[in-house]
Amino acid sequence: MSLPLRRKLLYSAVLLASASVAVAVMNLAVQWAEDRDVLQTHRQDDLVQYVEGDLFRLDPQGEHWESTDYLQLSAPPSRIPVHKGQAWRLITTGGSFVRGMPYGQPDGTELPGTTQFWLRQRLGERYPSAEIQVVNLGASGQNSQRVLGFVRELVQLEPDAMLVATCNNEGALPPGAVMEYLHDQAAYRLLVKWLAPMPQADERSTFMLQDPDTEAVRAAFRDNLEAIVATTAAAQIPLVLATLPVNLRYTGDDWGNVLDQGFLNNQPERRNADACILEGIELYQQNQCKQAEQRLQQCENKAEALRWLGLCAYRRYRFEQAQAMLEQSVELIPRGRCRPSFNAIIREVAGSAEHVTLVDLEAATRAIAPHGIPGPELFHDNCHMTWDGYEAMAAAIQQGLTDAGLEPPGPRSEVTPRDRIAIAAEQGLLATHDPRTAPRW
Repeated sequence: MSLPLRRKLLYSAVLLASASVAVAVMNLAVQWAEDRDVLQTHRQDDLVQYVEGDLFRLDPQGEHWESTDYLQLSAPPSRIPVHKGQAWRLITTGGSFVRGMPYGQPDGTELPGTTQFWLRQRLGERYPSAEIQVVNLGASGQNSQRVLGFVRELVQLEPDAMLVATCNNEGALPPGAVMEYLHDQAAYRLLVKWLAPMPQADERSTFMLQDPDTEAVRAAFRDNLEAIVATTAAAQIPLVLATLPVNLRYTGDDWGNVLDQGFLNNQPERRNADACILEGIELYQQNQCKQAEQRLQQCENKAEALRWLGLCAYRRYRFEQAQAMLEQSVELIPRGRCRPSFNAIIREVAGSAEHVTLVDLEAATRAIAPHGIPGPELFHDNCHMTWDGYEAMAAAIQQGLTDAGLEPPGPRSEVTPRDRIAIAAEQGLLATHDPRTAPRW
């Protein structure tokens, strides 16, 4: 004998409510365990797009914002006074370029050589009476979707200005609202971590996987930038929006260990190269560029061939042609770099609001690169700069702050800034890169 419909509905409601309570209790239990370092539910790949936890918490005295263990999975540890008093505070955020890789330790501690290091040096010299706080909140591997999540929380730190530089890791489409919600739940993250373990290091690419719908990725990037502009406008915080430098002469492939502070241009693995491409590369490395061009023009992998044809054109002093080829190569296969067309979007969005200042780091890099085509004289790998490159970026940012009237308080010193080589020598930076001996064309 079947149950009446009303009783069926009641039983279903009770079961649903019981299941909901059980899931809620499990979620709270997992979150409690994670807050006490018993569990760690966050996966490396999810640090690209999602903000899955609080970035900061108050210390027991309520006097400082301290970065959470979750934030320290991808960003340097920070301890920021809640009440800044008379201090001038610049918050910098973005991906590993902002973090300043490879000038950091495995625990995320920032070392001399980053853009922030040079900003503190230069701003301190120019405004000696000011208390200056330049906070490094760049996080490795993240794209503009996650940077937007950072910005939404970082506005509470009451910066006098916020620098956002994001573009290097674009390629994935933004997650839907349901996935965003699920990733906020500790129990879901733990379940995914158990059921979908991360692949081995030798089975995965260093770079962001590229969705084939590049136009959709480009539109999502613009949407994220516009949301960053709107968020800082609502908080009445001046925004410095930066384009990113592009290493056009990068010769590495899928892998590049940025913690190795040497030049990484001779990669043994060529995952994207077929026999034809490999023959062209070998001829290029033997400096037989005319023959390399002839071979590469026969290859079916036109996108990969284009990169090496551009590098050959550079070696044969056809610089305008080389630049066009290499830029198009980055558009097709970015390898973790900012596509030039995405930098154009940054310029457009920066001009859309009065509170936004554009700092064109791509243009600043071209201005000091040989023949305007950046390469290993300024970069350690695909997108992370030498300390010399970061110093040049700091100079461009400082000039942008000055032009926008976003300067620390107090009188400006007219003393000549200290020589960057002398500072680098004091900090032991010349052992990893000496611009006086670096290869140049």
